[in-house]
Amino acid sequence: MRNKKAISEIVSYTLLIVIVLGIAATVFYFLKVYASKKPSVECPEDLFLVIKSYTCTSSNWELNLTIKNKGYFNISGFYARARRDYENVSTGILKQWNGESPVYLEPELASGQEVILNFNYANFRSSLAAVELQPYIKENDELFLCENSIITQQVRNC
Repeated sequence: MRNKKAISEIVSYTLLIVIVLGIAATVFYFLKVYASKKPSVECPEDLFLVIKSYTCTSSNWELNLTIKNKGYFNISGFYARARRDYENVSTGILKQWNGESPVYLEPELASGQEVILNFNYANFRSSLAAVELQPYIKENDELFLCENSIITQQVRNC
């Protein structure tokens, strides 16, 4: 009888150890997932792009934009979208003549700097009413869109 009691205690201690290790593994996994979440990068409020000037050549569907950073922070790039005459929503993304979209600025556009870019709007097959720019910040090879810094500029004779 005495031997059976000893085996029973060994089994109970073994089960107790297995249960504790299972709980510890579950807590470790939860904390590992919870603690490894990357902090989200937010765009600063003083991020501000301006379309300083533009020219259109409707014969070859070319739009030249002079864009200036009037904010206090560097801008990694932006998405350029266009609107047609008869629509109030963005109709599509403008692509540069080299086919790139979004626009990557290398080096980043610093505060007060300007850049002149050429876009092709042949895929719209109609005149443009407005151009919309949405800047983004690039950090650790990830793009973070700036929702609060979208600007829309009316364009005429395009």
